[in-house]
Amino acid sequence: MLLRTEHPLLRVVRLRSLRAVRWLQSRLANDADTSGQGLVITHAEVERYLRDPWQTWLEEDSFYRSDPEACVLSSAIESAQETLAEDPVWFDLCKRFELAQDERDLLSLAAAVDLDPALRRVYAYLHDDLAAINATPHLAARLFTRAHWSPPSPGGGLMRWALATPVASGPDRWGRLTPWQADAALARVLAEGLWSDPELDETRAMQCAGSHRVLPHCGFPDALRQLQERYEAARSLGQAFIAHLVAPAGAGRKTLAAQFAARNGSSLLVCDAVVIAGGAESAPALALRAVRAGKATGAMVCFDHGEALSAEAARAVAQPGVAVILCRTSREEGSIAHPDIQSCCVELDPLSREARSSFWQALSEAPVPALVTSRRLFAGEIASLAFSCDGTRAPVRVPSPLVQVLPLPYRWDDLVLQEETRSLLREFQQQAELRWYVAEDWGFSRLTPLGSGITALFAGPSGTGKTMAAQVMARELGLDLFRVDLATVVNKYIGETEKHLKELFDTCDRANALLFFDEADALFGNRTQVKDAHDRFANIEIDYLLQRLEQFDGLAILATNRKNDVDSAFLRRVRFLIDFLPPGAVERRAIWRKALPDETPAGEVVLEGIDFDALATKLTLTGASIKSAALGAAFLARAAGSRITMEHVLAAVRRETAKQGGVYRAHLWGESDG
Repeated sequence: MLLRTEHPLLRVVRLRSLRAVRWLQSRLANDADTSGQGLVITHAEVERYLRDPWQTWLEEDSFYRSDPEACVLSSAIESAQETLAEDPVWFDLCKRFELAQDERDLLSLAAAVDLDPALRRVYAYLHDDLAAINATPHLAARLFTRAHWSPPSPGGGLMRWALATPVASGPDRWGRLTPWQADAALARVLAEGLWSDPELDETRAMQCAGSHRVLPHCGFPDALRQLQERYEAARSLGQAFIAHLVAPAGAGRKTLAAQFAARNGSSLLVCDAVVIAGGAESAPALALRAVRAGKATGAMVCFDHGEALSAEAARAVAQPGVAVILCRTSREEGSIAHPDIQSCCVELDPLSREARSSFWQALSEAPVPALVTSRRLFAGEIASLAFSCDGTRAPVRVPSPLVQVLPLPYRWDDLVLQEETRSLLREFQQQAELRWYVAEDWGFSRLTPLGSGITALFAGPSGTGKTMAAQVMARELGLDLFRVDLATVVNKYIGETEKHLKELFDTCDRANALLFFDEADALFGNRTQVKDAHDRFANIEIDYLLQRLEQFDGLAILATNRKNDVDSAFLRRVRFLIDFLPPGAVERRAIWRKALPDETPAGEVVLEGIDFDALATKLTLTGASIKSAALGAAFLARAAGSRITMEHVLAAVRRETAKQGGVYRAHLWGESDG
């Protein structure tokens, strides 16, 4: 009675082994004589093989067709082979990895001993060698009755995908008696029906694995079209295809990769290249395992943080007919140049206003919020808004260490400026709010091919409201305000300042923030006549800064106390030049009134006898000095246990004037100069 097996592959191997054992038993019985008693290999067998080795194979084949028990086994083998061929897991495995028949035979033997370790002793018996417990090309040829059989080639699917490997190194691994072992993932998929690679699972490289969300709307139709054309060209030539998707994190690279995979009937498997690269020596093998997992499951593989993948690992995953996607933040590292590899680098531009609206509608049934149409958000930011909030606030982006986040306590009503200055600020706000409508809907982006950013220069003496105006602009536009820390940006070492500037702009180019350069003349000063190497490199820094500012796609405000010291080339790149003049009497009175309210928030009266007209006309202070004096007066009054009087205010003004090196004219207030 034939043994029942739990897997058709195991049944095939057992039946073929049983038939071979029947042949060996038959030969031993026929060859038994006195001189050969006790020998596994008889004298007659050796003599027969040396005379005509081909005859031995014919005799074995004839035995399988004539011996009654062997015929029963042959019939059972044929039935089991048909069952195995129809097994969906085995069929899919052989088809996906394009295994030749010889490779399937050897893989069957190698995988069978993992499913049933007891077969190792059977293999040793058939090899006539107690140590030969693994599958070999010789045993595969014998059990599958192939007269002409050679070891797998390195270019075959078995070796390319490391489904089974020879347990030997050097030239010995190609021998007919070289033992072969199946990969651990094979036993799992055959036993459980699902692909699972224990070696890859241990690294947790695919912790984010799974089908990425596929949306019906594509935000990058041109990029998707380019990927498809290059991929079809690679397939027609039998080449590997590696696509580099270049964009900042959250720009929609994995979403585009999922759409590209779906267009080609695949899901997307995402793998963390940083984890893969963690084991430098094993990185190529691990990367190949990741792509193998995708091939086994019918998925394209996308390596997140693709810049971490070494050139060697990238070459390892470049397999004919396979598409691999690398998501990266820059294209500094070049693509692989190889005649058998089709490489494609696609840089993703920010989504247009129309694409942002369509993307939102694909994610949410709620109306498109103003934030989506007015801000050049990434796909990831839009998804974050759609899935985690009501779309009324911008997603938080972590600033660079080179910037400081300023608070935004002020509104338009808090800002006291001359009407011309105020009008220019309003226009700056309007252009910031409408720039994508004008650039995209009206097609005026052709006039700003390098970048769609808006830059303004706030020029004027200290204390005239430049920083406050920047805070008002950021709040009104719904942006964070990032003040550039010049102490960390400017570096005395050659080349370091440019590195810091690159980091700064790369971080803030797409941040939901307004970039504020205080004391901008330190960075944007006039270029000097070159007298030594330091002058030359200083000019290079300014040139780089001017070029990068022109390519800036965000909003920037630069403040300076010395407009005449700012390089003229920079002034040509500024959209708005807004002068902040010292306040006149009207503006000073308004600032004093805002700085010294009549009552506390609780309704308690705090002022007594304040002459605002006199303060505005007799004291030519800046807005910052007025605020400082008002605060000082409040402390003096509180310490005295009284309301704020003119005496307190003038005492605070006297100290503020002395602090700034000015002259306090006591006689204007009827006081003695002494």
